[in-house]
Amino acid sequence: MNKLNIQEYLSLGYIYLLLLGIATDAIYFGFLGISILDYSAISDVLLSPVKLLARNLIVCVILLAIISSLFLYNKWQAGRLKKRGEPEAQQADLTNKLLLTACVMVLFFFVGIGLGAGKKNGILLSNGELKADHQVTFANGEVLEAKVVGRNSVYLFYVRPNEKQVIITPIEEHVFQLKKIEQK
Repeated sequence: MNKLNIQEYLSLGYIYLLLLGIATDAIYFGFLGISILDYSAISDVLLSPVKLLARNLIVCVILLAIISSLFLYNKWQAGRLKKRGEPEAQQADLTNKLLLTACVMVLFFFVGIGLGAGKKNGILLSNGELKADHQVTFANGEVLEAKVVGRNSVYLFYVRPNEKQVIITPIEEHVFQLKKIEQK
């Protein structure tokens, strides 16, 4: 594992984040009764981890701070081990353990977001308690207020107030405008 260069680490990291992004979306939309992979284009799948991090900027900063702290801790521990004359194998073992720790933390972070948001919206949906947060204007001039529970490059997923079913609408040539409503 220690023979990998930075490009290989970045490639493996992106593949890992990609799988976590897909899993997070599948978990979240699963609580809403939607098989999201049936409605996703390849670009949605490739951008799923980036989209998730961009939507949650504060959580992204916290995650980066934790991973940076692990990296700095690794450097500090490696320096201590080197001063004590420990073999490089022990230093490499420490690096691998911290890398595994970071991977598990990121796994719990992504899955936790999918579980938390999906469970919350799933309960609100089943009780018909989702409140409108967007005004959707369709190409035919119809305007409605709805709770947008998801969106990708092809489809808009929304629920009308007091309803218990997600409506899936193709965006292209159907949705003219999507406007965020200020919450009171």
